Amino acid sequence: MQSKYVLLVALLAGCATTRVALEKPVAGRCESSGLEDCTAITEGVIMYVEGDQRLAYQKLHIAAGANEPDDVIAFAGALKTVNTEPGAAPHAAALDEIAEVLSREAKEAAQRLDAKEAERMATNRKKTSLLNASGEKKSDDDGPSTDGSSARNDSGARMPADAMGTSRLAADVLAKGRGSMGSNAPMALPVLPVGAIEGRTVVPATDEGNRSCVMSGIMSPSGDSSRGYCVRVARGPLVVTDLHSSSACPAELFALAVVPGDLSTPRWAVYGQASSAINLSSGALVVREGEQFVIGVMSPSDRKIKRDIRCAVTWSGWRTSSKAEKE
Repeated sequence: MQSKYVLLVALLAGCATTRVALEKPVAGRCESSGLEDCTAITEGVIMYVEGDQRLAYQKLHIAAGANEPDDVIAFAGALKTVNTEPGAAPHAAALDEIAEVLSREAKEAAQRLDAKEAERMATNRKKTSLLNASGEKKSDDDGPSTDGSSARNDSGARMPADAMGTSRLAADVLAKGRGSMGSNAPMALPVLPVGAIEGRTVVPATDEGNRSCVMSGIMSPSGDSSRGYCVRVARGPLVVTDLHSSSACPAELFALAVVPGDLSTPRWAVYGQASSAINLSSGALVVREGEQFVIGVMSPSDRKIKRDIRCAVTWSGWRTSSKAEKE
């Protein structure tokens, strides 16, 4: 009887030691990856390491499924570094196992999402083509008319003659990454079919796709980590042309282009300090393939984060292709 009691105490002590060693670093990597429900995910990882793999898998499968695949993949990669923390080294094999499981499932989910996105874009192109075809027959001569008043773009839609130069200039700017050195005029943007243009108003604190996020590094002007809400608005490739917010928001607003997994080191960022408006018009902020376009709100005080139009960001932009960006 006494030996059973000793064994039980030893098992409980071992579980407690595992939890102490893993709970904080796993939760930290979960939060920095931008995942939702990090409490359940952390608990699932600890249960897996402790040996209850069936129940742990069920918990992780549900919690991870509520997050974006790219974020889960980033977390799986970060999970493999937990074994560098004090006391976590003995659990390295189990951590690697669960990281591989999460990564594999997330990659499969990402492939399904990519297939749906490709289908959606193909449908939009088809609708645009049908609209152009029903609106006007394509002329035999695709060049400028004799009076120079109009021409046609690549999709077959009629456009003013000077818009052809506009479209070519914008494509040139995106390809070369710079505009004409001798002009102070704003960069000309291409004439696009409606199906290629995207945009909406995002209220980060209430958006159905939002998640709690912790901002640090260059995204923490005060030097201390700020908490807030982030919304992954779109995946690249994308060109963001306009960003606008109200000066009525007492919290800080931002828009980022980031690689999934680390909100603190964006490739570019537009920042609006508290009670200041963001006003970007006719810009060309490129979100590359493999990057995310993120809009968010943050503040040291949750009371300053308004859940209405005061802390909203309105954006617009247009879809490009990965091929065009590489060229």
